[in-house]
Amino acid sequence: INCDLCESGKYAASTDAGAISEDVCTSCPSAKTSDAGSWTSANCQCKAGYSGLDAISACEACLPGTFKAQHGIGPCIDCQPGTYQGLAGSSFCNQCPSAKFNPSRGNTSESACLQCRPNSNSSEGASLATDCRCSAGFGMTIDGRCEACLPGTFKSQIADETCSDCPQGSYAAAEGQTACVLCAEGTYSNVTGAASPTSCIKCANYSSSIEGATACQCNVGYTVLADYSAHTCTACLPGQYKDALGDQACAPCSIGTFSDSYGQSACGSCPELSSTSNAGASQKSKCQCLAGYTGNVTQSNQTSSC
Repeated sequence: INCDLCESGKYAASTDAGAISEDVCTSCPSAKTSDAGSWTSANCQCKAGYSGLDAISACEACLPGTFKAQHGIGPCIDCQPGTYQGLAGSSFCNQCPSAKFNPSRGNTSESACLQCRPNSNSSEGASLATDCRCSAGFGMTIDGRCEACLPGTFKSQIADETCSDCPQGSYAAAEGQTACVLCAEGTYSNVTGAASPTSCIKCANYSSSIEGATACQCNVGYTVLADYSAHTCTACLPGQYKDALGDQACAPCSIGTFSDSYGQSACGSCPELSSTSNAGASQKSKCQCLAGYTGNVTQSNQTSSC
């Protein structure tokens, strides 16, 4: 059978061997503690937040501006730059909040944390003025100030960097933007640094675009006219088709299929046991019975079997 250990903060002297009750576990002196299973008062050492020279000496609370993180023999140490502690007997120091910094040690109040320069920010616990960097939406000037990004520009991160132009397909209409607004579906913009939603131009007839597009593409069933300087889409001719969005050319219907109208995204199949003699058939009447079969393949919707 295993014996139970005295809990942390207590000890049982070796003369109490064979004890049957936790009553033999003696509490450590004030401001001291011990590991579970301690067997002598020498195992009682200063708590975290208290300092002492040895196991015999009394433990004194760490002064404001200092701390001691673990129990044991040892001194309290000053709060590091970027931190402070206003209470005595502390095992930790508080970090300066974001947008503040503190370069000195041993501070006892948050008031020791200095404010970052205007329109800049820092992470918690910053210790230097250089830890303060221009906030998102603000760019750094030549003389080190942080100023709001102008319309048409943005900055997404906290950094001492200049603002960037909005890329094509987007715009920023106001100052201090952390991101640019994408042009809506069905519009496009090929302008860098656009500062107005009017820079997003509506797609021409028979073309479309996704959000944030820099150009429009011809719809399915339509192709671009290469002879025009402007982006103009025209319908695929009968006998042709185009099944994807883009400016690629219309393709001829393959043998055995036909397209009898403009702007088709697919070709229709010839009736069973019939086919066309060539690709690019523009009428159903081009479908003829295969060799070895006879019949009347009409131009109407009524299909005669071969």
